Amino acid sequence: MNLNEEDRDSLDDFDTQEILYAVDSLDELRDALGDKSVSPPELRNQLLNLHSLLFDVIREGGDIDDEIFNLKDDIIQSLGIIMHNAEQIYEKINELADLLPEQEY
Repeated sequence: MNLNEEDRDSLDDFDTQEILYAVDSLDELRDALGDKSVSPPELRNQLLNLHSLLFDVIREGGDIDDEIFNLKDDIIQSLGIIMHNAEQIYEKINELADLLPEQEY
């Protein structure tokens, strides 16, 4: 997809480093889950691939192709599932915490 001048200017303001920070956040989450011994999740690979593709578009003036849109959609879907499930766990543990007596030190 060819970008018009306004879209290109908007994308030029996006710092692709933020996607790499998202990869770091995912790695921290994997540490918390004890998940570092297995191969990296597909979400990590998708984020790195998205970074690479966007870097080409933003820094080298490339065009946006369907792969960027598909990756964006897949990443959003995966993160929605993660957030939904993490929220459910958080709510249940908080429910339990409300039922427990105060801890004495």
